[in-house]
Amino acid sequence: MMNTDVIVTVTADWSVEPVDGPSAGAAITLAIIAAVRNQTLRKDVFVSRTINPNQTIGPVGGLEYKAVAAAEKGAAIFLVPKGQSVVTVYKPVELTSTQGVRVIAYEITKVDLESLLKERGYRVTVAEVSTIQEAYFIFTK
Repeated sequence: MMNTDVIVTVTADWSVEPVDGPSAGAAITLAIIAAVRNQTLRKDVFVSRTINPNQTIGPVGGLEYKAVAAAEKGAAIFLVPKGQSVVTVYKPVELTSTQGVRVIAYEITKVDLESLLKERGYRVTVAEVSTIQEAYFIFTK
């Protein structure tokens, strides 16, 4: 496959923000591997993470929002980078409310993504993966 250009076109059945940047790296890499191997990827597995040149999975931000979005679209499994199934979230806490002035602080909390999804009524398995090979195995299982 040397000296071959690959053109990737991303389409969606619903309105979405542009799919680009490092968080889409693993998804695009998985799609290319599947296309080259003429295999189909599972539609109930979702991924958001970077892919490094050595085929390892890199960290991404905003996973609590991405996990909920994946759950809303029917995810059974949401793949996250190793060590990122527990994320930091900022919960608003009202400290005082006097004379029409509200003071809100944000409490830093560690949250397990799978538990967060369960609390919101979703049944999604959150799985940590370290390499694109591990992710591909789950996507084609």
